[in-house]
Amino acid sequence: MLETTDGHKYTCVHVTQELWLELIQRTYDGIVSKINACKKFSDYPEHKTVVAGLYTYAIEEFGKLLILKDCRRLKSSNKREIVYGDRFANHDEKFKQANLYLENSNHEKSFLLNTPSFSSKSFSAQNLNVKKVIADQIARLSVFYSDLDEVGSEYKVTRTSVVNEKALKDAIVGFSDVIEDFKKLLPTKT
Repeated sequence: MLETTDGHKYTCVHVTQELWLELIQRTYDGIVSKINACKKFSDYPEHKTVVAGLYTYAIEEFGKLLILKDCRRLKSSNKREIVYGDRFANHDEKFKQANLYLENSNHEKSFLLNTPSFSSKSFSAQNLNVKKVIADQIARLSVFYSDLDEVGSEYKVTRTSVVNEKALKDAIVGFSDVIEDFKKLLPTKT
């Protein structure tokens, strides 16, 4: 992560068109790799929480891909401006961008992994409390680390969120389709 000497994230980074395209391709390839791993392991119920954790990384990286795709070209040079701290390196913003895109392309189920009663008619990402979604995503990531929760004056081991296996598999298939279709929208060298 790019940080200043006092530990703050960079505000903006200007990169060449070539580096920008390389970063877009690497991000896309990483998403495909994560989704392929999710597909491979989703048939093993004992791994569903690990798959859900990996899946959330793919969703977050998709948000990063959307942010990269929208980087403005600087008129004075052949460079792109990456809004780094507030967008590119901001977890909340990446999830928000991914969730909005999935909603607008009618793939809302691609980020709801434990809500079998979900109705797309009642859902709107604009009305969504992103912090709550992010907290739910992070709870699923608890499979990758151990932590404690404070309950009153006591501590308890953080529990891994419940993942609906069918919802997870449906999300993986739907998101895989989104990623395949999105490939056509990626910028290429001209």
